[in-house]
Formats: sequence, C-alpha cells, structure tokens
Amino acid sequence: MKKLLFPVMWILLLSACDDPAEKSVCPDGVATGSESCDGADLRGATCQTLGYYGGTLACSAECGWDLTGCEPSGRCGDQVLQGAFEQCDGADVGLATCENLGLGTGQILCTASCRLDDSGCSNPAICGDGLLQGSESCDGADLGGQTCAGLGFAGGSLACNTSCEFDTSACQAAAVCGDGFAGDGEACDGADLGGQTCLSLGYYGGELACTGACTLDQASCTAAGRCGDGSIQGAFGEACDGTDLGGQTCETRGFVGGTLACTASCTFNESGCGDSQADIVCGRWNADRADMNEGIWSGSVNTCSAGDIGAPGRANALKLVNLYRFLVDLPPVTTDPVLDAKAEKCALMMTANNTINHFPPTSWTCYSADGANAAGSSNLATTPGVQAVDLYMVDPGNPTTMGHRRWILSNSFGPTGLGSTNSYSCMWAFGSGNAGKSWTAYPGPGVFPAQAVNPSWSSIDQTGWTLQSDSINLGSAAVTITMDGSTNRPVTITHLGANYGSSYAISMIPQGWTTQAGHTYHVSVTGVTPAISYDVEVVDCSAF
Repeated sequence: MKKLLFPVMWILLLSACDDPAEKSVCPDGVATGSESCDGADLRGATCQTLGYYGGTLACSAECGWDLTGCEPSGRCGDQVLQGAFEQCDGADVGLATCENLGLGTGQILCTASCRLDDSGCSNPAICGDGLLQGSESCDGADLGGQTCAGLGFAGGSLACNTSCEFDTSACQAAAVCGDGFAGDGEACDGADLGGQTCLSLGYYGGELACTGACTLDQASCTAAGRCGDGSIQGAFGEACDGTDLGGQTCETRGFVGGTLACTASCTFNESGCGDSQADIVCGRWNADRADMNEGIWSGSVNTCSAGDIGAPGRANALKLVNLYRFLVDLPPVTTDPVLDAKAEKCALMMTANNTINHFPPTSWTCYSADGANAAGSSNLATTPGVQAVDLYMVDPGNPTTMGHRRWILSNSFGPTGLGSTNSYSCMWAFGSGNAGKSWTAYPGPGVFPAQAVNPSWSSIDQTGWTLQSDSINLGSAAVTITMDGSTNRPVTITHLGANYGSSYAISMIPQGWTTQAGHTYHVSVTGVTPAISYDVEVVDCSAF
C-alpha cells in the first residue's frame, strides 16, 4: 500500500495544477470564470440587458452585479407599474377594466411580461386582426405609435409578433464600446465606422479605422491630405490651403495691390485685391477715348494765319499720346506753348500746299521759318491732330523706320508741340525727356487692348510689333513668339534705322496670324545682351 500512495498523490498534485486559466481573481479588472463582472469589465451587460428599463449598471467588490443604479428605473415584476414601459405589473393593472377597454364584462389580469390579460373579459381582443385592442401591445403593423427608442433602446426597427407583443429583436441596445455596433455617442465601434470613409471626411485617400475608445482613427487619412490641412495638394486641384498661397500674391495674379487669401474650398479669394490690370488698362483706354473731338481751327489759308486748334482738340490729342505711353509704362509728357505755335504754323503750311514735307521750300505758300523748323522736327500727318495719334502708332508706309511710333515711345520724347488744322497736323518729336527705360516694346508687357491692334485704317499686324532701345544693340536679335504657352507664331524681323527716337529697333511682322483677344503672347528675344522676354495679354476692352 505504501508503494501505491506516492504515485497517486503525485497524480493528484498534477491534476490540481492542470488548468490555471480557469482560476478567477477578484478583483483584477478582468471578468473571467464565474465572475459576472470585474471592476469596469461588465462583459457587455447593461441595466437594460438585465431587464431594467434604464440606469447605470456597476460591479460589486465581490465581482457580482451592483443593481442599485438600475433599480430606480424599475423592471417588470417589481410590482410597480411603469407606465412608460408596462401595461400592468402584478396586481396593479392601473385603471384598466374590461368595460373601459370595450371588451365587455369580466376581470382584467396581468401577465408575467407585464401585459394586460383580457382573456377574462366577455369580449376579448382578437390578436391578428390588425386592430390594436385591449391588452394587445400591437397587432400586425399597428404598433400604437411605439418605437424602439420609446421602449428605451438606442434605435432600430420595432415589430409585432404573432402574440401581439412587441418584437424588439431588431432594436439596438444602448451603445457599449467594444460590441462592434456604432451606437449613440460612438463615432465608430470596431469595423462599424458608421458609414464613414477617409473620402467622406474630406480627405483625398487613406484607410479609416476605429480606436479602442470608439473614436475615429484618421491617421492614415491625414497622411493622404485634405483641403484645410494647411498644405497645398496640387494633384487634387488645390490652388492654396489656409495661409499657404504657393507664393502667389494679388500682384502675381494680375491685380494692383491688396491682400490675397484662400477660401475654405482651397481656391483663391481675390476679393481683397485691388483692381485687376485689365480693369485699369481697359478703364483708361475707354475713358481716354470717350472724347475724340478735334476742336475748331481758328486760322486761315487765305490770310496765311496759323490761328490755333483750340484747347479741347490739343488736350484730346495729348491725352491719346499719353494713353499710348501709359500702355508701355512710359511717363506722360506735356505740351510747350512755344512748340505748339511752331507746330500750328507747320500745319498751316501743309494745309496751304496740300501735301506734307519735312523740308518745305521757301517758295511754299504761307511759308515761315518757324513752320519749317517744326516740319523738320515733327511727325506729320494728312489728318487732324487727334486722328493722327492713332495713325502714328500703326505707322503705315514707314516699314524701314517705324519712326512715328518710335518717336512717341522714345525715352527723349517731350515736351511736345501739337498743331492741327481741319486736314493736316504736326507733332513736335524732338524732345529733351529722359525716361531711362532700357527697352520699350509695342505691344508692351502686360495687358494690351485688342482695340489698339487696329485703331486706325491699318493694323499693327500689317506694320509689325516693335522693340526699341537706346542701350541694347538689337542688330543680332532673334525673336520667337508663342501663343498661350505652346502655339508658335512666326514673324519676319526687320532691323529698323537708327535716330528715329531710339538707337536700335526692330519690327516683328506676323506671318499667317493676327493678334487676337483672349490670348497671351510670349515674346523671347535672344542674340542680345541681356536677353529679353515678356508676355502680352490681349484683352477685349469693349467688355469693360
């Protein structure tokens, strides 16, 4: 017997240590084994799952249910009628009688599920007839206005069973984080993200997840970016984001001053910018050309009286001169009364002899030394003074010099003298100005009115675009013009003579194309030092 005892004891000892996982430790915060709960671990239970109508379930120090927070809410069977949830409870049937329920005579009783039992009435309700009567909680589709929420659930779909009792199987219990169902107060629960994705939250990609606290984990979404994260996502059409404007300003976007901002949809908000360059250029073009009155000449060929064109006509002509200089960023000029008088005598001589000549002979009718002096120092035209300005800027008939335009756009132009009759005009060109520009192009950089392409009876597409300089030798210049960044626009280059308002100049005559509104032309001039490049944005000013 002693020989058997030791092995048996050893086996028993081994058996006692066989399954340590089944041993519960209360309290350790984890509900295991026979424990109903342990600390905050309620195993998903609530007052409602234990049959109560509400309240807060807790766990006792002995790892059993602490129902003190549930009991005030009541439950079926506590002998207290909870009108919001019960028709009766025990002997308490409230005010219900067979008579006031329209079920004849007899006695109303209460079922174990706290529903009225009208079987003791002489005319009991018939379950299944679709008519809610007597002790029925519901009948078919007639739920008596009740819902899952009305029965204390978080939500869901209430139904009626064949016993005319509520079927709450599709109702959702109060949210419990970790039960895999995103209920009230939870953004998500496990794989249930409440229908949300990174895209629905405004991100451009990523994989949305749920944290252990039932809040959305957007880390993967954030890495993909969204409008509003302060970083420009150009691939998704963002022009800006928050304070990140990508280096853009009101000025770079064609406005004059102001503060550029970004909208909530990551597009530019230009409301804080000043007027656009197009607003300014077209506004001035339209305003300065509103009055083209030539004025009334007070002189006479018969008496060789130079007279005067009058202030309105001279002012309008000067206004156009300065308009064209404004288009190429040159300062305005003024007139000189002495030069005006000489130019007027020049215009008289051209009118009296019905022709123009920079070197009029002394035999001319109405010849004067002052008039001849002005003729050799002026732009001459067979039109009145205001019309002449547009004609000078197109400059037909002077393909080898383009001198009229170049004088008006020269650094040295001004002060000038303006003289005009009803049919001829003289504009003093030799000046003492010093604008100091390195080079001047026409059309110039920036916004250029489409109406200036053909302001007179000819067009700059026929006579050519021009580039002039007092300091950059354009003798070896090569020019490339592209439209809207890609389409090549070929030109014929002519090297123009010197001493017509600039030391160096070239014309660029379009070949097979015309200057059109709504397009931007990039001009690149190589073979010169320094190289020159600029953009001309042609705008239809009739829309302003």
